[in-house]
Amino acid sequence: RAMAALRGGLARLLALPRASAAAAGLGCGASRSVSGHSSAAHVQSLVDTRLHRLKRGDYRNEEYQTERMSINRQTMIWEPIGQEQKLIIRSLRQNIENLDWEGALKVLETIPPEPGSEWNPVFRAVLQCCCKALRPDAARMVFDRLPKRDVMSYNMLLNMYCHLHEVDEVKRLRSQMDEDGIKPSAVTHVTMLKVWSQLGMSEEAERGIRELNADPQLRQEVNWEVAYLNALNACARAVQPQQARGMFDEFAAQPGVQVSHAHYNALLGAYKEDPAGARAVFEEMRQKGLTPRVRDWRTLMACHRGSWDAVMSVYAEMRQHVGQVADEDVFALLLNLARSEGSAEGVRWTRSEMARLGVDPERPDVLPALRRANLVAERVLDQPTWSSEASAASPPSPPLQPPSVPLPEGWVSAVDPASGRTYYWQAANPAASTTWERPV
Repeated sequence: RAMAALRGGLARLLALPRASAAAAGLGCGASRSVSGHSSAAHVQSLVDTRLHRLKRGDYRNEEYQTERMSINRQTMIWEPIGQEQKLIIRSLRQNIENLDWEGALKVLETIPPEPGSEWNPVFRAVLQCCCKALRPDAARMVFDRLPKRDVMSYNMLLNMYCHLHEVDEVKRLRSQMDEDGIKPSAVTHVTMLKVWSQLGMSEEAERGIRELNADPQLRQEVNWEVAYLNALNACARAVQPQQARGMFDEFAAQPGVQVSHAHYNALLGAYKEDPAGARAVFEEMRQKGLTPRVRDWRTLMACHRGSWDAVMSVYAEMRQHVGQVADEDVFALLLNLARSEGSAEGVRWTRSEMARLGVDPERPDVLPALRRANLVAERVLDQPTWSSEASAASPPSPPLQPPSVPLPEGWVSAVDPASGRTYYWQAANPAASTTWERPV
């Protein structure tokens, strides 16, 4: 009967339509809910983009190295694994790598109807595949059949629901851990920090850091690089630059930690409403010997939202230092910034630049975030009132293009909203260097 029930459950899961993981996840379970901080469409876009990166192997690259740093392997649970179980786990590696959750589920049909705890590692491997592929229904079915629930299986589910932005489910699981008498590990705490990061709940994130620091055992187990990175990202999403600065300095002062590009990028993002402060962080990163990556330049551009001229100045500076950049994330940002300003010229220029560099936003395997940004930007071109009002108020402006001569090193520009004039300042000393004259 147990095997018949299992086969029936597998058949129902495998018969689900091949919708996106986000659609499958958000559509089941009355207790699940998307945070009010994000729309369902936005969450689905984030989930689709994450799955796209996983399939493309982005998380193996240096740009996303922190995705693989969330656990201190010295603190992992050790347990004996039988030869039969080892062979099955090895066969599941390819399923996990390819996000083949359906193939992984079929392995469960080979397990005895009443499995003992010796089969726990196999169930966890299948659970890992379902969680990594962001398939909540399948993951819950596997979790419910575990011979013995442990902290690692709970951590997998918590991490999956975090990426699905299903906050209620995260909180419910965390309470269930306590009810089951399972002590949370350092990874559990770091996963909860990731939840606060996703939601931009900086106070909760800072409280989580304090709790980790207060526990002597957790202090030895936790990966502080990832813990503080999640907390910094929470501050960035909450736009709390002073809080982020204090947390960054606290982290950097700890012995034995390594401040990376990712930490500076998170700190940079906290200054998204303060271009001068963002530039100061950017220059500090350079002074520490960290050459800005493309995604760091992208974050700096985002901190100049509201001034297309300033964004173009940063783009030109990036090209000067990095060369031609056919980066899909950068173009998704530029399209979104142009759209938010209602700039049809900005949308046209970005599309022209993409075409010049061979970036096709309609390519089947393009980054979902770029495809969505390109589709939404079309609305700007479909609004004749914006262009007609602008042309009635002022003479036509020349086509947008990056400045041919970038600003001198250390100088930043922005547009004064009152006068429409561009002003300049030195990032290292904004108060004493602000001027209307372009520096040479």
